[in-house]
This record gives sequence, C-alpha cells and structure tokens, in this order.
Amino acid sequence: MLPVNWFTRVIRTNPTNLAAAGQVETEHVSGKILWILNLFHDDEKVAHEILNSLSIEAGLRKLHYITATISKNSKMFETFIKCGYQPLGWETIWRFQYKQRNFIFNNFLWRKAIPSDMIQINLLQNKVLSLDEKRILPPANLNNPKYVLLNANVLSGYACVQTSGSISVITPVLDPQIPETANVINSFCRKFLNQFSIHYIVLTASQQWIAPLLQGQIELVHHRQEVLVKRIAIQSRVNASVYNQISNGQHTDIATPLSQSYKQDNNI
Repeated sequence: MLPVNWFTRVIRTNPTNLAAAGQVETEHVSGKILWILNLFHDDEKVAHEILNSLSIEAGLRKLHYITATISKNSKMFETFIKCGYQPLGWETIWRFQYKQRNFIFNNFLWRKAIPSDMIQINLLQNKVLSLDEKRILPPANLNNPKYVLLNANVLSGYACVQTSGSISVITPVLDPQIPETANVINSFCRKFLNQFSIHYIVLTASQQWIAPLLQGQIELVHHRQEVLVKRIAIQSRVNASVYNQISNGQHTDIATPLSQSYKQDNNI
C-alpha cells in the first residue's frame, strides 16, 4: 500500500555513501515503520542508530508512539527490543478468495461509517479488543473505519480498508457472536470491493477466531508477526546539531521523499 503521509531518514558514512535508511508512515498521533535498510548487516550499532533517528523524527512530528511488525524469528527482533520497543500484539495476513454465496440475513447491513457511529465503535472496541490492542489503536474519532456492520441498528463490526491498484487490504473487527461470519465478509467484498481482484485480510490477535470460519476461502500469506510499540515523549524541539552528529562519526539526515506529504511539515 502506498502511504499518504510518510517520512524517511538515512544514515551516511560520508556525504555520498549510504549506511542505513528507514521509512515511517504517519497517521494522526501514530507512526508505523514500513521498512528499514541496513547495508552494514553485521554492525548492530547502525541498526540502533537508524531506529533511534526514526523515533526522533517521529517525536518532532508530535507522534505519541511508533509501531513495527516483525517476526519473532527475525534477527532484527532483539534489536527492536533493545531500542525500547515492546510487543503489544500480533497479526496474521491471509489472501481471501470470496465465493458466490447467499447474502447475509436481512437484519445485517454493511454501510459507510458516519461520525455518529463513533460511540458504538468505541463500545465494540472495549468489548472485543484486548487491552494491549486498544493501547496501540488511535481513538475511534481519529481512526475512523471506512465501513460498519449493523445488526438491527446495533453496530456489530467495522472494517478498515486500504486499496492500491487491483489490491485491497481489509482489517475487520467483528463481534464473535454474529452468525455466518464468512457470509458477512463475502457480502462486504461484493458490495464495496467488487472492483478489486485481490483481497487480503489482516487478522489481529483478538480476531484470529475468524480464520477457521473462512476455511477453504483463505490462504496464509504471512505467518504470525509481532506488533512492537515504542512510546515517544518529546516535550520541546531541540537544535538539529544535538542529534545530527552520531558518536561513531557517522551523520544522520533526512532523505527527501519522492513526493511531499501534504498534511505535515517534512522537517527537511
């Protein structure tokens, strides 16, 4: 998925040679690390420096926390932990092939979310999400899901959707008590995502119960990925010279994005 708002930071051994780079997607008060490149694979200090640089820039943008998803078996997992990240959840990613089935019951209805849904969305999050998951979710009024599922006018689920080209990525949050879960998701895809040929479903820790109900319609794309979180607290801006010089003589600077974000200053 192509992010709308993002920033990059790089570390160079000199003005022309790149040592490491990383990119973060920003949304409201949260940031998500999209990728990190470390050209000095055996130098753990470089990995620490790029992670710290991303955190500093996130703080300058007044973000409250920054997240990353990574396998527990990855060599970088311990590096994240040493840099102040802590695991607060996990997720799996599946490819979904919906089939033509009967529509869901008449009292179930998918529609686009509206501002008045926020109270019920908060109530649903309190009911079905774990405490750790709620800690890393922006408040519903800042992270407005695109679609909601109503059961007799009672909100029973919602879906966040990202699209790019022919691909759609769906992150559902559903009440486990709803019947015909597979049919509910089929109906959603037919109604709103019929123009996309490839559908991926991201299931967080509290929504893994959905996977067995979609047996035969999904295939695993990414095994369990840990969701790591680092809290950020920067009270005031500091002069760039304070953090622009790194202890081992390397320099950190901000790489110019290919396209400028339009909602935030890029601090370039």
